[in-house]
Amino acid sequence: MTKYYLCVCRCTPDRGVVSMDAQLLGEVVHRGLHAIRCAKNPRVKAQKALLLGELCEGAGYPRHALRVWTSTVRMIEAVDYGWVYEPLAPSWSPYHVSFCSVVSMDECRELGRRIDALWRRLGHPEMSGWERRALRSYRDMWLDKYSCALP
Repeated sequence: MTKYYLCVCRCTPDRGVVSMDAQLLGEVVHRGLHAIRCAKNPRVKAQKALLLGELCEGAGYPRHALRVWTSTVRMIEAVDYGWVYEPLAPSWSPYHVSFCSVVSMDECRELGRRIDALWRRLGHPEMSGWERRALRSYRDMWLDKYSCALP
C-alpha cells in the first residue's frame, strides 16, 4: 500500500519558503493582515508587512505580496497623516523632534521599493511608481504640517 502525503510547505536553506499550499497561504495572509491592522505602531505594521510579503513572494504568490504591501502603505500613510492635524505644543521645537522621527517615511519607501521591484519582475514596469508616490505623500504631509512656518 502506497502512502501519499500532502506537501503543505517546502523550504530550502538558501531561499527559504519556495512553495506553499494555496489554502494555507490564504489563511496566513488573512491572519497576517489582521495583525498588521491591529498593530499600533506604523513601523511595526511595515515590518510585519515586509515579512508577510516576502513569504508570499517566495512561495510563488506575487499577487498576495502586492496586496499585503499596497494595503500596508495606505494604512501607514493614513496613520501618519493623522499626526499632521495634531497641534504643536507651545514648547515644541523642530530641534527637539524631527519630522522623520515621528512619521514612517523610510518604511513606506521600502515597501514602495519592494512593490516597484515586484511589478518589474512580473513584466509590468508601468505599474511601478510606489516609491515616488510615498515620497510625494510625505512631502505633502510635511508641507501641510509646516506651511504656516514657511516665509
